[in-house]
Amino acid sequence: MMLDRIISVSNRTTVFRDGGNAVKVYRASYPKSSILNEGMNLTLAEELGLPVPQFRQITTVENRWAMIMDYIAGKTFLRMLTESPLKTDALLSRWTALQRTIHEKRCAALPQVNDLAAQRIEASGLPSDLIRRLSARLQTLPRGHEVCHGEFALSNAMESAGGKAFALDWKHAMQGSGEADGAWAYLLMQLDGFDKEAELYRERFVSLKGVDAALFEQWIPLGAAAHYRESNERKRALLLSYIETADRREREK
Repeated sequence: MMLDRIISVSNRTTVFRDGGNAVKVYRASYPKSSILNEGMNLTLAEELGLPVPQFRQITTVENRWAMIMDYIAGKTFLRMLTESPLKTDALLSRWTALQRTIHEKRCAALPQVNDLAAQRIEASGLPSDLIRRLSARLQTLPRGHEVCHGEFALSNAMESAGGKAFALDWKHAMQGSGEADGAWAYLLMQLDGFDKEAELYRERFVSLKGVDAALFEQWIPLGAAAHYRESNERKRALLLSYIETADRREREK
């Protein structure tokens, strides 16, 4: 194995190129169960016919776990958006179309968004009375069955040199309402500082056929609460603003 080029680096992984493969090497502390689950999710997405890198194997590299998949030459939507801001509309259209392609699929093997959100809200560390109200609102929302990427960030989707869009990083894949997936994608853009682009995406997403705009809005504070505990201080402040604004609005009704 010739790991001759670093493709990307995060807090938990480093991705290398090895000829025609991409090798995702995990930090030593990363749970083996999470790695195996990510490999399974990528395989399920592949079997559904979704545009994803083909899964090859899970192995070890210098005593650290690694996942091998096809290498795809191209650029992430984050990079393209940063390099070509004048093409924002076109890029967001293609990015959103890729997400809705994912939502067209069904997979009963994936965990349910509503259940995971309920667990995370309960463990969020938010005030108990706020948790109670958020949990009650979550119980009123429908349990969808669409495949949800779970972390559809601009950095987790790319276009190949030939112009084909691919969805990357499937560790958070779930099934549920596509509106939940869309709401979290919107929040991720806000957290990454793409405020204007996030609003354009919001407008575009809720105007798509089959999207329930009211359900999308309901999922924004719930998604923020579900991801509150795992976020850093800066991100928590923004997430809390969405949570408290929606909570105040609901109590004033």
